[in-house]
Amino acid sequence: MAKIIALDFGLKRTGVAITDALQIIASPLTTVESSDLMRFLIDFFKKEEVEVIVLGEPKRLSNELTHVTENVYLLKEALMKQFP
Repeated sequence: MAKIIALDFGLKRTGVAITDALQIIASPLTTVESSDLMRFLIDFFKKEEVEVIVLGEPKRLSNELTHVTENVYLLKEALMKQFP
């Protein structure tokens, strides 16, 4: 069974977590400079079988968008294009 990778995007760094092969437990994997994220993911996907990318959507406690949310939407589009 393929793994699930989760991304917590930040303007400077992105946190990356990954599940086990049974998709039961997610554990922190690493932190990547956001400017290097796509290159990291391309290399990682060559080594690991990933079924789903989960991308965190930053919102305030009031459910309003944050200053980072628009960048996350741009990342989502880039991920969908790179990994259809």
